[in-house]
Amino acid sequence: MTPVNETAADRTTTLRRRLILAALALLGILLYVNTLRHPPVWDDHTSVFGQPFLSDGANLWKVLDPRSLYRILPVRNCARPVWLASVLLDANFSDGTVLVYRLSSLFWHLLGAFLVVLIAFELGRNETAAALAGTLFLVHPVHTEAVNIITFRAVLLSFDFSAFAAYFYLAARDRDGRWRRALFAASWLAFGLGLLSMEMAATLPLLLLAAEALFPARASAAASWRRDRRVVYAGYAVVLILYLFFRLPRSGYPIRGGADVFSAWRDAHPGVVDYWARGGTVSQQAPMDPRPWSGPYDASAWVRFLTMSKIFGSYLRLLVWPHPLQGDYAPVPVTSPSDPGVWASWAAWLALAIAAWVNRKKRPLAAFGALAVFICLLPVSGVITLKNLKAERYVYFASAGLCLSAGALFAEWSGRGSRGRRACALGTFGALVVIGSALTVRRNRDYRDDFTFYRATELVDDHVPRVHLNLAQDYVYRNRPADAEREFRAGLELWPDSVRGRLLFADFLSAQGRAEEARAQIDEALKRAPGDTALLQARVALARGGGRPTP
Repeated sequence: MTPVNETAADRTTTLRRRLILAALALLGILLYVNTLRHPPVWDDHTSVFGQPFLSDGANLWKVLDPRSLYRILPVRNCARPVWLASVLLDANFSDGTVLVYRLSSLFWHLLGAFLVVLIAFELGRNETAAALAGTLFLVHPVHTEAVNIITFRAVLLSFDFSAFAAYFYLAARDRDGRWRRALFAASWLAFGLGLLSMEMAATLPLLLLAAEALFPARASAAASWRRDRRVVYAGYAVVLILYLFFRLPRSGYPIRGGADVFSAWRDAHPGVVDYWARGGTVSQQAPMDPRPWSGPYDASAWVRFLTMSKIFGSYLRLLVWPHPLQGDYAPVPVTSPSDPGVWASWAAWLALAIAAWVNRKKRPLAAFGALAVFICLLPVSGVITLKNLKAERYVYFASAGLCLSAGALFAEWSGRGSRGRRACALGTFGALVVIGSALTVRRNRDYRDDFTFYRATELVDDHVPRVHLNLAQDYVYRNRPADAEREFRAGLELWPDSVRGRLLFADFLSAQGRAEEARAQIDEALKRAPGDTALLQARVALARGGGRPTP
């Protein structure tokens, strides 16, 4: 039925927006249809399909049980229950293939593009800018990692719920009474779900403050909104504090010789963790190898600042020109400010800040997008210890800011001036969409199996040790021992402190009947990790008769 007060213009606007969203859905399906039959890749082997808990769809009710908010579930990634629930939901509908999992990830990415459209319109009230921003977000090639790796769906979920929270917040400003209070509550709930998907959602309050500064509430509602705004931010603070209580006792990633902040807190308060773990057991991971960049990076705050400065510059490059892409990174620590990459990064970020300031009044949506790029990268700035210093999935949130800015600028460019200028604007935008789509489809092919994925990274950057070690294991599986040994040696040359890598290499050498060389690898690993149980067991096995060690 048509609402009584809906005009013909309103119906036309509604139809136009539905067509925009339908076109985005069709484009997204076309971009990722070539991925739907791909097998599990990379982390999905261990984090998704290697965990019995996630293979039993009945465990969905354990995750949804409110008691799981204070009982620690016996599964890796138990700090991300929304992600766990999404994977278990897939398990319930899967026919034993990965198709359902991939359709689910694609759905969450499409939803993210829809939400970019809604937020852009809510802020700028410009349908053209909103449609252009959503299209750019959908086709951006840097998103292929988060869409193709099921483990990284946590990024998609966190973004979507954060975007819902932002949309409800912005919509509340134009409402009064019950509607406003209901939207407040919905925003708090969505914020909490975003945090329970991934920590990246913590930037939401800062983003909303930036939106408030650039897009103040309409004059008729300004007085009541100023009063209610304090309530909503107090609500965000409460949600964030509750999340920290939830997050701290749960799994992190212990590193040999150190730990991330969550693992360090957990290890320092075993009594608290034991209390929270009632009804389950804490998922303890074996300590991971120190990263190739750990030494100088961890030793000096100045080196950390310089290194992350250069990485932040590379993120801007990925956002503006996302080619070539690679599945793994091993940044070299920067020890001197004379590195040209550091200066280039500082210059680029300064230019972005100046552009945001200059355009804050005339082009507020473009200015907000520029601010959002920086704000969304704060969680991966190195303030909190990172498992990976650099990853493409880290810029998923920030890419939305870039797309909002670009959409606003293209809409302005195409809406003013001569016919030639408008044609030039639309032609440039169309070229970007075609290029982005082509790069996305091309990059998706790299995820068709593990070997292709690892090899694609090796061709771009031959100095990523983890890729060499992963390729070595793939060559072992393919019964190509010469290639496997070459990759093992290349990886360990770049990453000599990798205990796991030496264990795997020792296992390979032992299987080749080269027990003495295998023992040499175990002994070398023991120098770096004295007393390691797995290494000692492997050494004993070899000493008893040249048997294969067990990594």
